[in-house]
Parts: sequence; C-alpha cells; structure tokens
Amino acid sequence: FVLRNVSVVSMVCTVAGPYKFCPFPWSLANTLLHTCVLYLCLDTFLHRHAFLTALLGFQTTPHMRNPLVLSTSPRDFWGRRWNLVVHGLLRRVVFLPLRGTQASVRSGVPLHRELLAAAATFTVSGLMHEFLWLGMLAQGANLGPTMAFFWAQGALCTAQAVLEQSPRVVQWGQRVPRALRLGLTYLLLLPSAHWFLGNGVYGGLFTDLQLSVPHFEWRP
Repeated sequence: FVLRNVSVVSMVCTVAGPYKFCPFPWSLANTLLHTCVLYLCLDTFLHRHAFLTALLGFQTTPHMRNPLVLSTSPRDFWGRRWNLVVHGLLRRVVFLPLRGTQASVRSGVPLHRELLAAAATFTVSGLMHEFLWLGMLAQGANLGPTMAFFWAQGALCTAQAVLEQSPRVVQWGQRVPRALRLGLTYLLLLPSAHWFLGNGVYGGLFTDLQLSVPHFEWRP
C-alpha cells in the first residue's frame, strides 16, 4: 500500500510541479493536484502508524474513506471521509457537547443549535491547523487564510444542512448520479482550498515532499 501511494505521489509531483498557483480556471485543477499530494502523503503517514500499532496488537479505526473519489457533498467529505481520527476528536470534544448527546437529539435539537456546534467545530479545527502550520514552516506561516478556509467550508456545510431540511431537496439530491455529485463537491470545495494550501505552497512544504519521492522535472 505504501509503495502504491509513493508511486502515485511521484506521478502527481511530476505533473503538479513546480508548485505555484495558476490563474482561474486552471487554478481548480492545480489545487486538486496539490490536494492529491497532501492526501496521499497524509494517508501514507497514517497507514504507517496504523501498521506499527497493529504490530503491538491494537486495531485502529479507519482514518480515511476515499474522500477524493467517493465524496458526494461537503458534509459527506468532512463528516464521513476525511481524516476521521481528527473528526472523531472534534466531534467528541466540541460538537457533541454544544449540540447535545444522542439521547437529547432523539427528543429534538433546534437547527440553530446544531449549526452553532458545527461553526464552533470548524473554528477549533481552523485554530488547530493554524498552529500546525506555525510549527511546520521554518519561514513562518501566513496566519488568517487557513482560518478563512475552514470558515468557508463550515459555511458550505451549514448551507447544505439548511437545504436538507426540505425533503424535496434530499430526494432531488439522491436522484443525481454519484459521479455528478462528486464533481459538484469538487466545484464547491476547491475554490477556497488555496487559502489552506497556500502555506504549504509558499512555505516550501510541497517542494520538500516532491524531493522526497522520485519524479521527473522539466524546465522551460
């Protein structure tokens, strides 16, 4: 599995490098390639630790569920597929205490309370990632865009939650082909992704990742 991911990272690094953002609309494809590199590296890192944990006799929960190929909506991407370890932590520590436990949900939770809990969760996640960029980048991180990215993603999930209050919207969404829903999810998530990826691009993280795997590089 690790060798497969490394080989895919090598191909993506060849296509995506040099690491800089392109003008719209090519920026969406460029951002998607950056996202693929980030996902594959993170997935490989987490699988390595899951393997070491398995050697000690412990079974870990899945950390990714194919978010780049199976996601059908922003809520599906963030709530069911991307980095489920961090998702579970934020759900237990932030979301559930603000929204209420499962028992109270069965009795009915106002929509505004659930949306407030979701907004707080994305805010805490943004703060966590701002701290991670500060620790990872020797040249210093650009504070602010990462938080803006998570607020934008939270706004998309909030809008989806509001729309799904209508049974007609839910039924219409279920009739849309899965491949089209994946494409629409990309179109919703990618425009703000450069706010998060910018630190990695301009801070040299993606260049360092590129140097860590075999790849081809061409110069004009």
